[in-house]
Amino acid sequence: MQYGKLSIMETTVKLECVHKPSTTVKSAYSSQECGVCHYPDRTNRPDQQTFCCVVCGFSTHADHNAALNLARRLEDAELRLSGKARDQSTAHEAT
Repeated sequence: MQYGKLSIMETTVKLECVHKPSTTVKSAYSSQECGVCHYPDRTNRPDQQTFCCVVCGFSTHADHNAALNLARRLEDAELRLSGKARDQSTAHEAT
């Protein structure tokens, strides 16, 4: 595990300890997709901390933008991982 990052399993365990449900969503391109117009492009990330959409001009901290995208994906059944996909993702992280 890298410093400052929790695995899916570690996050789930922490949530269970405080009786909060967890849901896994697909995270692919969440840091490159605009939280406002949803245009995905690697040039939206000029550096590690900055997000600035090349289409609509939305600008914020990159982590905040990714969080907006992941929160929106909770509402999209196609972007939520099924139990089988979640188990495979967890197994992949453990290796």
